[in-house]
Amino acid sequence: LDSLRDGGHAVGSSRAQQRLRGIFVVAQTALALLLLVGAGLLLRSFARMLETDPGFEPQHVLTAHVTLPSQDYPTQEKVNLFYRELVRRLAALPQVRAAGASSNVPIIGIYSDRNFVPEGYLPRDGRPWGSASNYFVIGDYFRAMHISLVRGRYFSAADDQPDTPLTAIISQSLAQRYWPGQDAVGKRLKFGGNAHSPYPYATVVGVVGDIHQ
Repeated sequence: LDSLRDGGHAVGSSRAQQRLRGIFVVAQTALALLLLVGAGLLLRSFARMLETDPGFEPQHVLTAHVTLPSQDYPTQEKVNLFYRELVRRLAALPQVRAAGASSNVPIIGIYSDRNFVPEGYLPRDGRPWGSASNYFVIGDYFRAMHISLVRGRYFSAADDQPDTPLTAIISQSLAQRYWPGQDAVGKRLKFGGNAHSPYPYATVVGVVGDIHQ
């Protein structure tokens, strides 16, 4: 009886192992198929991205991420002075054509959404504010990134002075959406969710081409 029981257990164990192997084969095949499909979709998306004009030219552009220690730069004034000096020194290098700094970088940066109120805009959906990706820049950021100027001008050194009224440069799509059929240069907008926000108005001094994020 013991030998028969052992034999029965051996046969049962062998069948269980075969069934388990079959399950593993099916799972591996399904996983391989999933990886192939995912790789195909990734390559197709990458090919479409290469065919799309991003709105800037990344060739011959060097970027670097800088994080300042808070103990050495406790105030915004010290942070601003650091970046102004950094941009000035970079621009002075003989091999550099343009240098600038930005709070974000297209495509690889973090999407930063911010509400604003366009002056004179009559909302169609009941909301008095708009929303767009927001960048803070200094120096020749637009020239360094080869972002085309559609109307108006780029920022100048005078725009960065403490007592100078706030200025803004907006994309072509934003200008057409909130001021259709008008010249957006000279228009004003205010950051925040309503016209009574504590932020001062910023005057649009330039309109640039769209950047595909």
